[in-house]
Amino acid sequence: MTRSLGVNLFVAMASATILLVAGTYAFATDEAELGPVLAVAGLVGLGLCAGLAWLFARWIGEPLEDMERTARQLAKGSLEGRVRSERRDAIGELGRAIDDMADQLAERIESGHAETARLRTIVDAMIEAVVVTDDKGTIVMSNAALAALVGRDPSGFTIIEALRSPELADAVSRAGRGETTRVAFELRTARGARALSAQVAALPKGAGVITVVHDVTDVRRADSVRRDFAANASHELRTPLTSIRGFAETLLDGAIDDPAIARRFVQNIADNAVRLQRLVDDLLELSRAESPEVELELEPVSALEAAQKVVRALEGRAADKQTEVAVRGDDAQAWCIAEPRALDHVLMNLVENAIKYTPPRSHIVVRVDTEGDRVRIRVQDDGPGIAPHHLARIFERFYRVDPGRSREQGGTGLGLSIVKHLTTRMDGEVSVASKLGEGTTFTILLARPRVSASEWSDEPR
Repeated sequence: MTRSLGVNLFVAMASATILLVAGTYAFATDEAELGPVLAVAGLVGLGLCAGLAWLFARWIGEPLEDMERTARQLAKGSLEGRVRSERRDAIGELGRAIDDMADQLAERIESGHAETARLRTIVDAMIEAVVVTDDKGTIVMSNAALAALVGRDPSGFTIIEALRSPELADAVSRAGRGETTRVAFELRTARGARALSAQVAALPKGAGVITVVHDVTDVRRADSVRRDFAANASHELRTPLTSIRGFAETLLDGAIDDPAIARRFVQNIADNAVRLQRLVDDLLELSRAESPEVELELEPVSALEAAQKVVRALEGRAADKQTEVAVRGDDAQAWCIAEPRALDHVLMNLVENAIKYTPPRSHIVVRVDTEGDRVRIRVQDDGPGIAPHHLARIFERFYRVDPGRSREQGGTGLGLSIVKHLTTRMDGEVSVASKLGEGTTFTILLARPRVSASEWSDEPR
């Protein structure tokens, strides 16, 4: 810019020199003196032209060139360039105005970036999956929840490509025409089928569509579990109540006058009352095990002593079936973090089930040992075993491998569910392994304390 300005100034000054020479010629009276005068005038004029052009270019051209360079840098997105003029004239004011504009632009862009980062953090922290599509239906923004749901970054894909749901794609299309909709659909993922619900709405000025996807799988599963629980509990309560009512009405109709019949009916009433009591007790225990409001007071417990105490309490029941129950384990360090009452309930349930559902003269072993930083308790029997298709559901509430036999034995179908919930509440794990004809093994894993047992007490709790 400086060079072109200098050339223009030089041309202007040269034109002035020509006019000066022409004027000199017009006023010259002696033709002999005309040559030197013209030469001197021309040289002086050209020298003045060159000098004035250089000075003018330095005074105006270079500052303008700095401003042009700074403006081009700002236009390209580089916000570090500044004119930094120290002049006190109009050109200096123009340079400072450009610098102020650059400072404000940098602040606004930085503020915009910070706001975008905050928005991205908020959106990624949402449990719900969020997806934004442009006016052509292409995904231009999404959050971490959506990427986790579909297993990849969906940017650049359409809704049907990313989520493979015709229902959602249709809802997005209708939202693009101004219709806010809510749609439910299912999605196959690596974690299995997920039940989803989406709220779809158009962005202002036709900029696209925003979709918020809620994973309602757990909610629907909980609803199903509640419905099943209510139905199963009603059935379990109805059966003994029906028996009690039937026997009582029969007695009232005259059977009470026959001592033999009356005694048998009263015994049946008593047996069903005990069954009801067990069911109510198990329901209360299950409610306690599942309730997040009930906190278990975990403390160091000797797993070996807990197993021995449970086996001693069940000696009479085992003797009635001529079943041998033994405790194996000599690891003095087999202490675990548990609630004593909860651990007793877990072991009592497992050992009692083993005695109840194995044939007479069976063998049951409770093994206690350590596995890394955890204590392992195994209840093994040599009974008939459990078929593979039952194992996946054996910890469900009211689930029975053999419903008829379980009811005959007085089982409520809640015991193993209580075992699972109590073990989980103690930060432990429970599992089952079984083969038909080869017996069954239930395994409990609980955390070991980080300090030695002697630091708490010489006596197990």
